[in-house]
Amino acid sequence: VKDDHCQLLTEQVSHYPPITAFDCTSLDPKLPYHLYGEQEFKNKFWGKTAEITPQGSFQLHDELHNEHYSWNKTKIKLSNIIIGTPWSDINGDITLRNHTTGEVAKITIKKARNKDHVGNVAGVVYDAYHNPCYHISGNHMKGIYVDVDSSMQGQVPEPAKRLMFMPTPMPLDYDKQYHMTQHAFTLNEMTAKQQRELPPTDSRRRPDQLKLEQGFVQDSTVEKFRLEQKELKEMKELKASGQMHNPPVWFTRQDGVNTDRPFFSVKQHDPSGQSFDGSVVFKFNDKYWPARESNRRGEHDWEQCPTVFD
Repeated sequence: VKDDHCQLLTEQVSHYPPITAFDCTSLDPKLPYHLYGEQEFKNKFWGKTAEITPQGSFQLHDELHNEHYSWNKTKIKLSNIIIGTPWSDINGDITLRNHTTGEVAKITIKKARNKDHVGNVAGVVYDAYHNPCYHISGNHMKGIYVDVDSSMQGQVPEPAKRLMFMPTPMPLDYDKQYHMTQHAFTLNEMTAKQQRELPPTDSRRRPDQLKLEQGFVQDSTVEKFRLEQKELKEMKELKASGQMHNPPVWFTRQDGVNTDRPFFSVKQHDPSGQSFDGSVVFKFNDKYWPARESNRRGEHDWEQCPTVFD
């Protein structure tokens, strides 16, 4: 994905377990940053409800202030997925660290009793000496506020309470369109220019997804089954040859990463699969965007990409 603000690339770097690596770079000179990491989803299913727990490393380098942050994501609960009105709830604890200054924010997204109480947030920001500085409150679907701690009042030239985040208004009839944001609506769109320059493995080219969006539900189901059988066949062939999966194209697996926090399920397969406080298991190799530009000029045919959808 690329627009006037940033360029983002994600790649499924492992199928078993399913792990996605991502790299996002700002294109705005007034707000330079680098966001990157990898994640895996752990799923639990209880009949009427399901729980999705993202695991992995999420990191941001604020290049304007030369500060490095990392944080975890919380679990997602899906309710009434078979009978009734479906609704989702993001809840759990988040620890956001500034590895440059030592400051830490501990935030809790409260568990909702029902769909009318989703998104309530509470938290505290501590300095490097673990002294409370700010208190966080509000709702991530309505607005999040920051209050100066009583011990800090009079020491900082800031109002007692500030609005820090306000979500973008939802588009018209969003409740009839799976509650998608305006941004989410556009993620699968391919312009004529993108048709010419995107690689054959881009998810926007997935044939079963395209047929479903066009309203061909039965054809989409048939195509999805074909792709799954193709993947199973390829996995058997890889296993027979002693491989777990094809190596990623745009990210490089870093062996021997020596860090102090165990990485998610990758560590089950490789003792060196650990991550952070500054490093990641899968690092972007900086080859995708030059290749895409070369393909746009007709100088590249994506020969390094595997055959995924054909």
